Amino acid sequence: MNELLTGFRTVLSGEYPRLLLSGLGLTLAVSVCALLVSVVAGTLLGAVRVLRVPLLGALGNAYVEVVRGIPLIVLLSVVYYGLPALGVTLEGFPAAVLALGLYSAAYTSEIVRGGWAACRKGRRRRRAVWA
Repeated sequence: MNELLTGFRTVLSGEYPRLLLSGLGLTLAVSVCALLVSVVAGTLLGAVRVLRVPLLGALGNAYVEVVRGIPLIVLLSVVYYGLPALGVTLEGFPAAVLALGLYSAAYTSEIVRGGWAACRKGRRRRRAVWA
């Protein structure tokens, strides 16, 4: 038990608290930026999937199905290590924001599409009742 308390004292002294707070700040910054990318891209993608344009809907569906089928760590690796092979070099922060944002956008678009479909269905029912 004494060894456990010594370990906690070591973590809470010296440079560790500053490093932990720095990591917390970076995590929050990446999360907020990825959330913004996800909301914007996911809403646009969800709207494209709802529209009656077959080609755009098919591309949107393909994107969602492919991205949702890829593990996040693979997408992060492809963005960070694979894009430089195509001539696009990103630092760690933008690569993380892009990968997390695009990954979450697929799920956000599914939420938008489902919400849109539910609203349309509800309107049809209300019209049938009032007619």
